[in-house]
Amino acid sequence: NKVKRMGKLKHLSLFAGCGGIDLGFQWAGIETVAAVEIKEFACETLKKNHPNTVVYGPKLYDGDIRNFDKNVLKIDIVKYITIKRKTIFF
Repeated sequence: NKVKRMGKLKHLSLFAGCGGIDLGFQWAGIETVAAVEIKEFACETLKKNHPNTVVYGPKLYDGDIRNFDKNVLKIDIVKYITIKRKTIFF
């Protein structure tokens, strides 16, 4: 089974809000590795509810998906996955 060989499924949450859909993914056994959100209050809630998720949004990033650089995500996610000793394919 390919899913078993790759390990736990992972996803990127775009337009994440406060992370409600990510909670559903968590319950389904899917790990949210990063989230992008434009509203600062939603980012703060997301960080509290999902402390293991890298959150891209205000204050460090403007949160506008049109300005998002996928190379930043690749670098951060590879660091995250390396720390957890997992493998990710791009």
